[in-house]
Amino acid sequence: MNEEMLADIANRVSKYKNYRTYGMTEMMVREVKYQYIDMAKGGDGSCVGNGEIRNAYYPDMPDVFFQAVCNRMGWND
Repeated sequence: MNEEMLADIANRVSKYKNYRTYGMTEMMVREVKYQYIDMAKGGDGSCVGNGEIRNAYYPDMPDVFFQAVCNRMGWND
């Protein structure tokens, strides 16, 4: 992973941990959690019914990016 990706991981973790500050709800963070878990396993993030999240918003992100966010958030499933 390069410096830019590491910074992106840190920013996302901060955002998800402080989700209320960003106008997110617990339900939104729960959806993100399951999307990231799915994408860390090579999936497209459509598991929560919001379409193919990976192709729409993260087309160049490798599985390890999503796994790193999951690890830092304590999201295991």
